[in-house]
Amino acid sequence: MTEKTSITAAPLLVDLTDLAADLAHIEQALERWKALDAKALKNGGLNAADEAERSSVSATYTLQGQLLLGVVCERVRQAR
Repeated sequence: MTEKTSITAAPLLVDLTDLAADLAHIEQALERWKALDAKALKNGGLNAADEAERSSVSATYTLQGQLLLGVVCERVRQAR
């Protein structure tokens, strides 16, 4: 059983490195979305360019999160 664990652990660690980069992109999108939200609260709204950026950032955040969750779930299934 120890051998199987070490064989399974290596691919998971490699994938975690890639997932960490994806997570960093998600965190960047979230921080930008928060900044735009704060700007909207401060100014009572956003101009058209900021609104378009917020929509784009929100879509990126959602898509990246879904992709990341899918990859993690698949790796867990494979590890089992």
